[in-house]
Amino acid sequence: MRSSLVILMLLVSGMGYAENKIYTWVDANGVTQYGDRPPLSSKAKEVKVDGYQATPVSIDVDKLPGQWTLAASSGEMQNWEILKDGQVQIDSRDNDDRMIITGKWVLEGSVMTIESTSIQQRINGLTTVSTDPIQYVYKFIEFEDDRFRVSNNSGTLRATRK
Repeated sequence: MRSSLVILMLLVSGMGYAENKIYTWVDANGVTQYGDRPPLSSKAKEVKVDGYQATPVSIDVDKLPGQWTLAASSGEMQNWEILKDGQVQIDSRDNDDRMIITGKWVLEGSVMTIESTSIQQRINGLTTVSTDPIQYVYKFIEFEDDRFRVSNNSGTLRATRK
């Protein structure tokens, strides 16, 4: 009885500790899983998470419309044309490949959401067009009259006004 109580106390004390960590493991089907409580039978590894709390960025919605050139750290270049009526066109080039996204933008706080109405891609000389809507989300890290920085799942983009 006493050993059961000790085990229970260790488990309960470990629960609070586990809530602050994220683990990854491979399940019986070979699928990588993530969570704060890995199965006991797994060889889970702790995932290191580096984060920070960003200072809110104020965006003057009247100064956002215009033509912008954006550069990614990967070297990819994009040209954005943001219109006051909520329309946007993004022209992205990477060597000979090109993608043109036409859509609508909405700004909520420091987050811009773009929903595509058309995506035209030319990859390896093959051109495709899709009208299936895709949502792109960008978080503003910095905003000034002639430049801004945004972040999304692909990384950070630096923009300068044309």
